[in-house]
Amino acid sequence: MNHLNKEMKEFTNAVASENGTHLYDDRKGTMNIFLNGINVDQGSKALYFTDFNVEADGDTLHILFHHDHTEDYVDPDLNYQMLYQIKLDKTYDKIMLFDNEEETSFHTIYN
Repeated sequence: MNHLNKEMKEFTNAVASENGTHLYDDRKGTMNIFLNGINVDQGSKALYFTDFNVEADGDTLHILFHHDHTEDYVDPDLNYQMLYQIKLDKTYDKIMLFDNEEETSFHTIYN
């Protein structure tokens, strides 16, 4: 994540110690979604992310992702943190977030 601008570095640094789904809306037509599972409690399985997709349905934006768990804390092929940038084509009235096909909410929202 060395290629991030100043605002995105501040955002990811602010939430880096919190696992979860974090939203940064720049209010300029771009949303950034930071999926963070890098923090592992001793004896627990590591959280990693396997899929991410965005779908528009009228005035509702659906953000979908999948996660899984592993006991391999250092597998370089697994995504323990993911940052996605979504360029919006319009303003949406509602954003719905789905984790493993179950509706959920953002842990943090910055704008």
